[in-house]
Amino acid sequence: MATDSSYILYEGFFIAHMMFFLFIWQFLILKLTLMTVLIVCLFYLGFIFFLIASIWKIYTKAGQPGWACLIPFYSFYILAKIVGIKNWWLIFIPLANIYIAIVAIFKLAKVFGKGTGFGFGLLFLGFIFYPILGFGDATYLGQSELNMDINAIGVN
Repeated sequence: MATDSSYILYEGFFIAHMMFFLFIWQFLILKLTLMTVLIVCLFYLGFIFFLIASIWKIYTKAGQPGWACLIPFYSFYILAKIVGIKNWWLIFIPLANIYIAIVAIFKLAKVFGKGTGFGFGLLFLGFIFYPILGFGDATYLGQSELNMDINAIGVN
């Protein structure tokens, strides 16, 4: 699990890399045409740019610079500011970083007004749910949404 807020990029890179290498293998073994390989490469690059644009849009909706999603640890620092994680430096501690990354994903869904189900979507199907969050009608609610949930605990 990536500890970076660009988890979706890593997940997307993995899927795109698998598709890319599958087609390269088919090119070498099955002698596919060079045009097919070029089309797959263009699809691969387009998919990666689409994922980057999705996260960029999420950062700008939250009032942060979009280019911050491109720089690995700074990206998580900005994500921590967006979702209100004060101990962002825990990403440098093994095993704690996995927990913090998962908490950040669920808090990201919460600050954009989405529920726990959407958080699971971000966690397991990020390449689908991050574009929904970035290009959809979700608006950044800020820390007030998180504080409201915490203050509502125990109130009848």
